[in-house]
Amino acid sequence: MVLVGEDEFLIRMNTIDMVENAGFEPLEAGSADEALEILGRHPEIAIVFTDIKMPSSLNSLELADTVAQNWPSIRVVLTSE
Repeated sequence: MVLVGEDEFLIRMNTIDMVENAGFEPLEAGSADEALEILGRHPEIAIVFTDIKMPSSLNSLELADTVAQNWPSIRVVLTSE
């Protein structure tokens, strides 16, 4: 399962389509805060694919650090336009 974090709707939908076409099941988050909530409910997530610039109480680098500390088996991919 791949968690896609992207605040821009059209980019998020395009990324979700790519994840599905690659054979993975996507979940979506519009902010880093939402991503953390989803991570807490879905232990089957293997990858977090997120935009580096998302509005939230924490930025994507902080999200990546939180993931590494709390879910060390999850891989994080940070992207930027």
